[in-house]
Amino acid sequence: MKSFQIIALAFVMLLLLGVPVMATQATEIKIETVPTPIAPGNGGYIKLLITNMGTETIERTTIMMLEADPQLKFVSSSTTEVGSLTSGKSTSSIVPFSVSSSAPSGYYTAEFKIEACYGSSCTTYTQVALVSVQSPSNLQITSVEPNRLDIGSSTDLNFTIFNSGDTALDNVVLTWSAGDTVLPQGTSNKVFIASVPAKGSVKMPVPILVNPSAKPGAYTFTIMAEYTDSSGTKQSTNSTVGFTVGGAYDWIVTLDSQSGVSPGGIGTVSIKFSNAGNQEALYMSVNASSPTFKVTPPLVYVGSIDADDWDTQDFSLSTNAAPGTYPLTVGLNWKDTFGQSYSEVRTIDVQVSTSQANAGWWQALIVVVVIVGGVAWFIKRRAKHRR
Repeated sequence: MKSFQIIALAFVMLLLLGVPVMATQATEIKIETVPTPIAPGNGGYIKLLITNMGTETIERTTIMMLEADPQLKFVSSSTTEVGSLTSGKSTSSIVPFSVSSSAPSGYYTAEFKIEACYGSSCTTYTQVALVSVQSPSNLQITSVEPNRLDIGSSTDLNFTIFNSGDTALDNVVLTWSAGDTVLPQGTSNKVFIASVPAKGSVKMPVPILVNPSAKPGAYTFTIMAEYTDSSGTKQSTNSTVGFTVGGAYDWIVTLDSQSGVSPGGIGTVSIKFSNAGNQEALYMSVNASSPTFKVTPPLVYVGSIDADDWDTQDFSLSTNAAPGTYPLTVGLNWKDTFGQSYSEVRTIDVQVSTSQANAGWWQALIVVVVIVGGVAWFIKRRAKHRR
C-alpha cells in the first residue's frame, strides 16, 4: 500500500472515531396468555414482558387496559407502572382475568397500551392478547391462593378444584411445580383427595416455602390433576396458574454525620438510608421535618436503591434552640417492582451544640482568668521573698 493511501485511510478512521454515537430508543414487548386454552368460569392471566432493546434508559413504563371482549372479566383496568429499565434489561407484569362461565368456546381479545418514556418523550405501543376458551373436562383448577408470595416466607398454598360434572370424581392426585421458586415444606409436591362431589369444590392447603434466593417477579405453577371418573376411567388435565413473588423491605436510617448545628447558625446533617431488605426500592423520595429545625430542602428525590445497598442525603438545618438533643423526623416513600406504594417514618437525634462565637468567648475568658491568676500568684510570691 502506498504512503498516500495509508495517510488517506488513517484520515478516514479519524473521522469515523469523531462521529458521536447516538443513543437509541427501542422497546420489545412480548405478550402471553396463561393458561391456554382456558375453560369458561376459570381464571388466568396475561403476562407482558417488556425489554429495553435500545441504548437509552427507559425512565418509566406504564401499562393500560384499552378494551376487552365482554366475556373476559379483568380485576382492574387501571394504569400500572412497572418502573425504569436500563439498556438490555427486562421487566414483566401480569394482569389477572376470568372468563365468564357462559362463554362459548372460541377466541377472545384484550387490547393494551404500553408507554415507554424517556424523560418527557414517550413512545406508545399497542398489544393484543389472544385468549383461547374451550369447554373443560369435569375437573377444573379454579384457584391457587395466595397469588402473591414473599421471598423466604413459609405459608399454606390453597388449591381449589371444582367438579363440574354430575357425578363424584374419586382418587384425585394433584402434582404441582413452580421450579426452584416455591418448594414443598415437610411434604411432597403431590396432593391426594379421596373424592370431589358432583357440582362441588374442595380446597386443599399445602405447606410451602418460597426460596430465600428467589428474585421478585412473575412466575407460574404447573398443575397436573389425575382422577377416576364415574366410569372408572382414569383422566388427567393440566393447568397453569400465575403468581408473583415479592420481597420485604427493612430500612435502617442513621445520622451519618453532622456539622455546625448551633443556635442561630446553619448546620448540615448527612442521613444514611440502608435497604437491608431483599427487594429494590423504586421512585424513592425522602422528606425531613422538625418543630425545632428549619430543614432545607424539605424533600429530596433519591431514585432507586437496590437490595443490600444504601444512599446518603444532606440537609441544611437552622435553629434558635438551646444546646441539646432534638428529634428529626425522616419520611421514606417508594414503590416496589409491581407499582405498589409504601411509606415509613423514622426518627433520628440531632445534637445542637454551643455556637462557635460563644465557645470562643468562653475560651478567651478562661485564658484571661488563668493569666490574671498566674500574675497574682507571682506577685504574692515575690512579696514573700522580699520579707
